[in-house]
Amino acid sequence: MGRAGSAVAAPERREAAPPGYECLDAEVPILYAPRLAGKAGELSGYLAQGYRTLGRILSVEPPGIIAYLVADEDWREAPRDNARPYPPGLPYFTRSVEPPALVLPGDLSPAFR
Repeated sequence: MGRAGSAVAAPERREAAPPGYECLDAEVPILYAPRLAGKAGELSGYLAQGYRTLGRILSVEPPGIIAYLVADEDWREAPRDNARPYPPGLPYFTRSVEPPALVLPGDLSPAFR
């Protein structure tokens, strides 16, 4: 994080999710587009398993995070560290929101299939 007078600026905090998104209250909470409710439920188990495994690997309590499952049409509105959106279909991590977030596209790029 940047300090006053530093050439490295602190990231600007943005609104969490595009309007109309719902929240799945789980071990790793998921904000998702309503039409992606089925994927959010499936994703919840994978995220919880990975979250617990990370804690065991690091031998510490894992940090608080949230996940965003973003519909293709909302990709430009997803939280991010930069002014420009990331390429569609690619997951990423951002600290532009609190807690930090894993941003996942509704449809992964063919590179992941």
